[in-house]
Amino acid sequence: GSSFATLAQGGHDLKLALWIGKTRNVSRPRPSWLKDDFFTPLPGGQSQSAISGSLLTRLSRSAFRKKHPRDIIMQCAEKECDCETSPCPHDAGEESLSRRLTWASLTLMGIGACVGSGIFVIVGKAAQDPSTGPAVCFSFMFASLACITTGLSYAELASRYPVSGSAYLYSAIAFGELPAVICGINLLVDYHVGAGLIAISFANYLGSALSLTFAGLHGVHLPSQVVGPAVILLLTFVHCRGVSHGAGLNAALVTTNMAVLWLIIVVGIGHVDQENLTPVAPHGWNNVAVSTSTVMFSFVGFDSVCNAAEECKYPQRDIPIGIILTLLLCGALYTTLAWVLCGICPYMELDPSAPLVTAFGPSYANVPWVEGIVGWGAVFGLSTVLLVGLYCQSRFYVGMARDGLMVKKLAEIHPTLKTPVAAQITCGLIAAVLAASPSLDTLARFLNIGTLFAYTMVCGGVLVLRAARPGRVVCLEMLLSVLVAGAARIGSVLGLGATQVFACAACVVALSIFRESFSSGKQVAAGGEQTFFVCPLVPLIPLMGLTVNSYLMGECHLEAWLRFFGVTGVVLILYLARAWRAAV
Repeated sequence: GSSFATLAQGGHDLKLALWIGKTRNVSRPRPSWLKDDFFTPLPGGQSQSAISGSLLTRLSRSAFRKKHPRDIIMQCAEKECDCETSPCPHDAGEESLSRRLTWASLTLMGIGACVGSGIFVIVGKAAQDPSTGPAVCFSFMFASLACITTGLSYAELASRYPVSGSAYLYSAIAFGELPAVICGINLLVDYHVGAGLIAISFANYLGSALSLTFAGLHGVHLPSQVVGPAVILLLTFVHCRGVSHGAGLNAALVTTNMAVLWLIIVVGIGHVDQENLTPVAPHGWNNVAVSTSTVMFSFVGFDSVCNAAEECKYPQRDIPIGIILTLLLCGALYTTLAWVLCGICPYMELDPSAPLVTAFGPSYANVPWVEGIVGWGAVFGLSTVLLVGLYCQSRFYVGMARDGLMVKKLAEIHPTLKTPVAAQITCGLIAAVLAASPSLDTLARFLNIGTLFAYTMVCGGVLVLRAARPGRVVCLEMLLSVLVAGAARIGSVLGLGATQVFACAACVVALSIFRESFSSGKQVAAGGEQTFFVCPLVPLIPLMGLTVNSYLMGECHLEAWLRFFGVTGVVLILYLARAWRAAV
């Protein structure tokens, strides 16, 4: 078929045709990638079974059919808008989301998703386990750089295909429908359960902050099963009002949280004792590598920037800027805070559950007001994580519903508010019900594996879309992921020898991927400008991201793996049942 660049060169005629079709209320046809195989009969009275062969063959073709870039452009015509009026006169039709977000909005969104209450805890835990010491600063630096490898892969695909769907959409393009559905559903499970857990934590931190601030409320306990769902419904209402309302609230909360954190850092710098920072790595640099895998989870959430691709004014420019700035700023914040805390207090004396309270307590810095401000900082941080998480969930629903994999109602955009109200309310209700569950905290060990799997798919997707032989690259990627995850999971059980075997085998597979041919990915429009951001140093950068995320998947709890296989099994059964019913 025609390339993305060719379609971009004829973009003016395509935009005009789409605008005319939408203004006449002509419903757009279902994407062509959902029409092949057994879902639509062929003209001339011929049955699909007579042409496609056996039922098993048709099921296989349906499961791994890929989405073509042409269908993505037909879903949402690319447009760059610098209007300040609302509603925007360039928003064509009722199915179009409003492009209102800039690179600054995206950066604040990414920071809001990454910096929650964990920043007030993770430094103490990482410094003591496994006795990393002041070298935990380097752990945060290395983790930030490792996440940038995944972020660059996200930046290329998000700027190349700037519509809702994020990892699900990119997986559908690179690997096919069934892998994309598995990726999307597992990621949604992480989103939903995570939102419920964050809402419960928000209620607990809010009660603590109120008790410390107002003496009359000391000892008052806020019921988390009531406050949690209430704040979820409130944030859902904000999102339904329009993307500008949600982005504005997020900007205010993130700015306040950043001001709190940097105020603590500035105050703490004056109490740093250089003797506490030596030796830098008291138990060797091997512990730094182990600690790096622990603190990398602090950066999970930067992919939220890509969920706003369809509502970004200049996605080809702003999305890469938003992702990279998010990771750099968060890395600088975590690294600086870790250095200050380890400099104020010997790392072995930091309380893993409240390191800031220990460092600024009477035994060391003796700044009593920090304890109160930490509580409010955690409240603001959890608010932004929850706010951005609810936003991402709704855009995920939109992307899957447009492809007929969910109820079509979820893909509808409100004609005035320009938001997916039905999808947003659905996400809010699910999260609120989960937050009201009294035993939800037991599911915390089930999280993150879906997000890491999506990261792995995105890095692998860049390699597949650039490869001269994509089928061979897919097989090598699957083998590499299994070996790297096995080195982390099975090696920890069987010992160092098993880890070395898996690692050597993974190196052989990685070298095989390096021997493949990859295109530059550069596509130039008629005006001579680059049409989208291109990830540099392919295959090195995506391969590094794929390896890091596979290793972190291996580090996840056994319960997380059981959840992953359970959800994947249910998706396979439902998908094949749907396909079988459509075929017979």
